[in-house]
Amino acid sequence: MASNKRQNSLLNGIDNLFVIATIFLLIGGLVMLASASMPIAVKNLGDPYGYVYKQLTSIALGLSAGLVAFLIPSRIWEKFGILLPILAIAAHNSFHS
Repeated sequence: MASNKRQNSLLNGIDNLFVIATIFLLIGGLVMLASASMPIAVKNLGDPYGYVYKQLTSIALGLSAGLVAFLIPSRIWEKFGILLPILAIAAHNSFHS
């Protein structure tokens, strides 16, 4: 009973319209990517859906990271304050130097 109450409290924080819009944008983007990249993917990768598979992997990683960020309470995000953007900039610069 307690786990069901916790699950309902997690679902209450989700904006349904945002989730629906995100799903439609992801599907639309995949359709556009598939239709635009098939000839190039066959030539470069040998598979007409090669770039779609790569995009699906990126989508899965992004949604997983977003879910983890969503499940972390906002008081923890507030505690780190300015430290997280500074770390993000430093990580970006270290990978793109």
